[in-house]
Amino acid sequence: MQPSTAVGATPHYALIAEDNHPLGPSCVTSDGQSCTAIYGFTNREAYDRFRGSGRPPWRPYPLVVGHLERMLARPGLQLVVLDAPGQDEPTLAAAAADAVLAAQSGGALQLTAGYDLSRSPDGTAYLVEPAPQ
Repeated sequence: MQPSTAVGATPHYALIAEDNHPLGPSCVTSDGQSCTAIYGFTNREAYDRFRGSGRPPWRPYPLVVGHLERMLARPGLQLVVLDAPGQDEPTLAAAAADAVLAAQSGGALQLTAGYDLSRSPDGTAYLVEPAPQ
């Protein structure tokens, strides 16, 4: 995996399905910790790039503080994927949900990706590793 030094714009939108549930890639950590990830986008253009492959009728929805707080109340690692270019990418950059919440609350325009996600060998999930500092 290519080490991440990704700095991205703070996401303000999440990808949701028709049933209004946030969507994200399946992920697993090397130590077996539970992990949940959602796709986060900084703006409509980033979302449109993601949707370019004609995916189902998913839509962006404001990534509100309440949703981030609900994520953080769940056990395990909670991640927000930063402006994914597509659903089938070999690697993705993500930030912890608490870092996104802090960035939004503090008005930060950017945050550093704290995690690298790489497609598992069988292609069913992303393997999560802390990004090099």
